[in-house]
Amino acid sequence: MVPFGLPGLWVMVLALLGYAAFGAFERVGPVTIAATVVLAGVGEALEAWIGFRYARRYGGSSRAGWGAIAGGLVGTAVGTPVPVVGNLVGAFLGAFVGAALAEHSRARDARMSVGGGRDEGRVGAGDRRDRDVRRAAVAT
Repeated sequence: MVPFGLPGLWVMVLALLGYAAFGAFERVGPVTIAATVVLAGVGEALEAWIGFRYARRYGGSSRAGWGAIAGGLVGTAVGTPVPVVGNLVGAFLGAFVGAALAEHSRARDARMSVGGGRDEGRVGAGDRRDRDVRRAAVAT
């Protein structure tokens, strides 16, 4: 679902609700629905926490993390008209721009690693060697 710009967790929750309503809530009860919503919320919170963790790891502040989340949401909305990859590209660019603007608003040097750390946390990309290479490239 992500390549099409749809939030997979919440699409699954809506699909469960639709299935439950279609079956007059006989096969899917309120406990199952509540557990699904709670697990989806935990998944979203975990994704945000990982993003903040990587932003801090590369020198960003929590303010940059919030800027990245807001920028990612705005970027996703702006990229919606572009078919297939618009939301994905918009989310990455928005996260980077949001983190950079948040860092600049603190009158502090904005580092390229802030957006990269947020994106790495969101995607889970790269191994240790790749990060070391990127860190060395940013430092020069």
